[in-house]
Amino acid sequence: MSNRVTADAFKIKKVKGHDLFFLKAYLYQALDSGFGLSEDYKIGFDALGKEIEELDLNDIKLIFQNVYIDIEQTDFYYFEDKMLAYLDYLQGYNTIKTNAYRKFPNLFTKIEQVSFDQGGLIIFECYGMQIFELYTAAGKHIEGPCHDLDLLDKNRFLYRSSESSLGFVLDEYQLNAYPKTINTYEDCDMPFCPNIRGRDRLAIPYYHLPAERIENFKVPQNKMDVSNILDDINTNWYTSPELHKFYWNDKDLALKAVKKDMLAYTLLDSQLKEDKEIVVALVKENGIALEFTSEAFKADKSIVLTAVTQNGYALEFASTELKADKEIVMAAVTQEDFVIRFASEELKTDSDIINSAKRDYKF
Repeated sequence: MSNRVTADAFKIKKVKGHDLFFLKAYLYQALDSGFGLSEDYKIGFDALGKEIEELDLNDIKLIFQNVYIDIEQTDFYYFEDKMLAYLDYLQGYNTIKTNAYRKFPNLFTKIEQVSFDQGGLIIFECYGMQIFELYTAAGKHIEGPCHDLDLLDKNRFLYRSSESSLGFVLDEYQLNAYPKTINTYEDCDMPFCPNIRGRDRLAIPYYHLPAERIENFKVPQNKMDVSNILDDINTNWYTSPELHKFYWNDKDLALKAVKKDMLAYTLLDSQLKEDKEIVVALVKENGIALEFTSEAFKADKSIVLTAVTQNGYALEFASTELKADKEIVMAAVTQEDFVIRFASEELKTDSDIINSAKRDYKF
């Protein structure tokens, strides 16, 4: 559980899109973004023939209609400390107000993904479309803008830069260090990497309101409370900190948790992650969760067979030896024929395997 933070570490707030001051700042950022999308904003902006400071709410609505954004239904997210520093700066600002937008803190249209690992990481969506940036909880920019960006387990993130066509890059982030590139992939060779979307969440308050709880259950007081919550099919967040602070080192609770949400496994104590009973329960419910386990389990035939029988794509994470095991590969392609590509070179041309896959694959 080291290097994990709580939601309080993220000093982020949001504001309704109909706040004119924020809308003008956002418009400035969109026009100045350098993306092709800025041209869409510029068309409506130039048509009005006004400076940004002269625009009223109806003007802004007309501009945003051109990019299919309903500003009355849009929230903008920002780092609170950066906004407070900016407002302090404005008090001593003596030049024309329009220029103040140059120093306005970044505004984002959505929080795409969050991780409490490594001091906290957060992916924001920009401009209401598939453009993402990665920050630390403290507001330090790490990566982006990207067209694709996902947080994985083990402090990794997978992204495709918007500035090149080099395919996907897999990086590892460590607190107070530069990200380290682990691998690069062409688009067609991108690995299946389960992301941690939904594991960690934030309840972001509007700038003048306190945050509301996002769990649909009462805060548990003891192990029995947690057990009952994990048993409840209506529980909305099995990886909530209010739950995993009980089950991360409790085997009975951990068994229940990994059956409900495979991402619960990523929160367990290292000793429980190496417990075979827990791993069997994990891959029996979600075969692809084999990716989260140790190399020893990826080389355990009984574990891998259980995983690929549940989800053929688990074959990608099996050891090299088991990718050459005919029983394993047969079980995998019976579930999903496309995974024959993960089999050993010899088994890719095995007639029994090909017939089970029901497609004429050529490698």
